[in-house]
Amino acid sequence: LHGFMEGAEIHKLQSDLGTYGLEQGFVTAFPNGTGDPVAWQTGDADSPDLAFIDTVVDEVGASRCIDTSRIYATGLSMGAFMTSLLACERADTF
Repeated sequence: LHGFMEGAEIHKLQSDLGTYGLEQGFVTAFPNGTGDPVAWQTGDADSPDLAFIDTVVDEVGASRCIDTSRIYATGLSMGAFMTSLLACERADTF
């Protein structure tokens, strides 16, 4: 998950996780936060970004063969805050 003001495309290029995933055999998704500047809403369990990430996981699972017992999240800066929120609020998924 990208950092504050970074956006998914920049994070994709900087992390190169997509290339690494192709080499290692795992699916990588780069969702984009909202707003201007682009950010994640990490304040509490009512964050609409939690539902957004749920949708991303569902859509990736519907279009790709994934092992649902091995879904991980990683993030940089504000994306790390969002990753922490996912760990607390979506521990059944991540």
